[in-house]
Parts: sequence; structure tokens; C-alpha cells
Amino acid sequence: MSLSEYNSSLTLEGLQTKPEGQYLERKGRGSKAAKIANELIGMLNAGGGALALGLADVGTIEDFGELAPREQDAFRKLIHDFIQPPAHIELEEIFLPAG
Repeated sequence: MSLSEYNSSLTLEGLQTKPEGQYLERKGRGSKAAKIANELIGMLNAGGGALALGLADVGTIEDFGELAPREQDAFRKLIHDFIQPPAHIELEEIFLPAG
């Protein structure tokens, strides 16, 4: 079952198990905004991709709800704060059930 309104090929299993590469990256809560921005810029230069924020490199789901609202907002705004000139990036938040 697809998780995304933009990309029907994005499934939880795929995001957790497919190897990371040019078109797929997983980043956990401890990732720095500048590192995430660099990954996104690489994907933009390659013609697209998906970055799953909230999945550790091994595919473990991390709860971003545990972060302070200010920290959550910083992740949401990083495409505007770190990527110049502005780029067309679809930001989609997908909430997964705990467990």
C-alpha cells in the first residue's frame, strides 16, 4: 500500500528495506539540517528522489513527535533555509502508527 499522494511506489516496506542510493535516502532524528539539504540537492541534480526523514539508516522508525515543536519546525523549514536558489520540492508528512 502506497504511503504517498505524490509517489505511488513509496511503501513502508520499500522505504525501510530498499538500499539507499541516488534516489532514496533515510535520515533519522539526529541528522543535521545541512546534511539533509545536501542530500536533497544531490537528488535535485539527479532528477528527483525520496528522502525519508524519521527512518534511521537501518529502516527503524523514529518518532519525531518526541522532538520539541521548534525542532520539528526546523526540519520542515530546512528546504527554505538551506537550499538556494529555491527549488521545487514536494514536502509530504506521513504519520505512521506507533509499534
